[in-house]
Amino acid sequence: MSSGFDMDDQVLLTQTNPHFMQSDAWASFKSSSPWHSSLVQGGATPVVARAYTRDVDGFGALTHLPRVSGITVDNAAKFTAAVQELGTASLAFKLEIYQERDDDLLAALLEQGWTGARSTQYRFGVTAELREDSDEAFMLIKKRARNEVRQADARGVSAYRIESSETVQSKLLELIDAMQDRSGSFVRSDDYLRASWNEFVNCNQGSFYFAEVAGEIVAGAFVIEYGSNAFYKDGGSFRVESGLPVGRALQWHIIKDLGSRGFSHYDLGNVPNPNEESATMSGLLTFKSGFAQDITEYMPALELPLGDRADEWRAIEPEFVAGFKSQTGDSFY
Repeated sequence: MSSGFDMDDQVLLTQTNPHFMQSDAWASFKSSSPWHSSLVQGGATPVVARAYTRDVDGFGALTHLPRVSGITVDNAAKFTAAVQELGTASLAFKLEIYQERDDDLLAALLEQGWTGARSTQYRFGVTAELREDSDEAFMLIKKRARNEVRQADARGVSAYRIESSETVQSKLLELIDAMQDRSGSFVRSDDYLRASWNEFVNCNQGSFYFAEVAGEIVAGAFVIEYGSNAFYKDGGSFRVESGLPVGRALQWHIIKDLGSRGFSHYDLGNVPNPNEESATMSGLLTFKSGFAQDITEYMPALELPLGDRADEWRAIEPEFVAGFKSQTGDSFY
């Protein structure tokens, strides 16, 4: 089965909201892991999509189609048939659609044999609309965010895009480590992050950004650029003076810079379900939602079960994934 490391043109042509997990660079990066890349293409499929397959000990081969877009009520049957023709999975196909929740589409996919599954990607997120005119872009963010951008500028916070280098990558890793120490959040290894960054940088699809206070770098981010979309991938920060809106200044500069270079959307990543209280994530929700008027709820994850153990797999998957992380220190997906 072709790994298809030269299919960006087809993915960008057939997917309506192209995500970096469907890119050549991500497929190449994942090829160095237990996940093996293949393609949904040819025949009647309306969407060229990347699929990633690995063995699940004791269960069989699981094929994951992450962040696919372009699936509709009208083409759900043809897309499902094309996925089945892959022949890569013996356990199940897991599908995660990078589209706003659509109950009619969900019903159409359930009719084709898909069933509910555990998500590996965030279900709620914030995407900023970008504009080439920075004044126009500024008015698209919320009033509180605009005020904090002005405060950061008045207090001497500066932000900029910088070319990749070993020094730049090392500094961002320091910032990520500092943030992880404060939050206790899970972060992939330094080697994993460097390898992913280099894949996208080498494809001219990735940029590093830093924010400084008094000449000292205090925050940074790596942003992936794919088609007309951009994605906040990794970031971190050192502790700064309380109330100094460094993060706001950094993200505003990213939004302004991406817009000036012709990108149309910037996905800032996950937020908690806005309809559920979250003591630990409320600050993240407040911060990210300042850059967009709405919060997006994405389609739920689905699986197309195969074989006799698919139901058992869905039941034990959370325990399996947790055990894998405990044993290896890494994420199964």
